[in-house]
Amino acid sequence: MIEIKNLSKIYKNGKHKFYALNNISLNIKSGEFLMITGRSGCGKSSLLNIIGLIDDFDSGDYFLYGQNIKQINKKQLAKTRLNQIGYIYQSFNLINELNCLDNIQLIQGYAGISKLERQKNAKSLISRVGLSKKANSYPSELSGGEQQRIAIARAISNNPKIILADEPTGNLDYNTGLEIMSLLKELNKQGITIIMVTHDRDLLSYSSRFLVMQDGIFIN
Repeated sequence: MIEIKNLSKIYKNGKHKFYALNNISLNIKSGEFLMITGRSGCGKSSLLNIIGLIDDFDSGDYFLYGQNIKQINKKQLAKTRLNQIGYIYQSFNLINELNCLDNIQLIQGYAGISKLERQKNAKSLISRVGLSKKANSYPSELSGGEQQRIAIARAISNNPKIILADEPTGNLDYNTGLEIMSLLKELNKQGITIIMVTHDRDLLSYSSRFLVMQDGIFIN
């Protein structure tokens, strides 16, 4: 599904260079639950953003479904990002002015799905994450765990093949974090490939494979 070869990401500060990613290679198979762990600043979020087609890289190659993304134009990259990849963030990134159903529908709106179909899908998704009773509530009225469940429902609203999760339990208490991990594990069992970064090594047991990053490289 994903093949990364000799990839580097460099940040420049005047004459100084900082390698966020330093000549790394990585293969990810369809259906994996891959976790990447390491200290803050080690490069794991930079890698996640490159995989998610959000950030560029400076050298190397990234193949998605066998196609080198260097050969894909910006319009097609945006379409791939919208239809193939779901995102889950530590800070939830819900829109406070929209209720839960409208937050879930948001990405489907960008994809051009009709309003009636969006509403139908959103009701199904909010039930899937166990929050039907909160459909008309706003993010500020939800607990952290409930907000993350809504964020997960939004992330899977376009039936992505890949979910990228950036510290999805980072703002949650321990038990709520485990509930979110159980939900992600269930999505993985349903065939969605999950790539997650985390500081919490206690969560690595949920993965099918994990990698440790340090100073822009893998050390295991």
